[in-house]
Amino acid sequence: MARDTICIYDLKISQTDFICTSDRVEVNITVDQSTAVNEAFENSALNIYPNPTSDVLSIDFPENYDLKALSIFNSLGQQVLYSKENLNQLYLGHLPAGHYIVDLTFAEQSIRTQLTLVN
Repeated sequence: MARDTICIYDLKISQTDFICTSDRVEVNITVDQSTAVNEAFENSALNIYPNPTSDVLSIDFPENYDLKALSIFNSLGQQVLYSKENLNQLYLGHLPAGHYIVDLTFAEQSIRTQLTLVN
């Protein structure tokens, strides 16, 4: 997996032993992930730069990626930017310095990566 890539998984945990009175919880997690699409994205011309940035973030991707939308979340998980237009360059100078998550939504999957904004 590419450096700075964050994988997000939705997990559902349910209690199957309804007579359990223990304070201890055991959770077994199995991740079953197809790598075909991920490898195609990782080995391609998808490029998000500069990182860190102070104002303009550029995103390069092949036309066949079909980027649908872009979201940026702050460190509290709040969406601070959402765009379906002009996805190749974003002005971020209005956001405070800090760490952010960039979520790129393509037709086939979403990719999240970290971004650092500096003053």
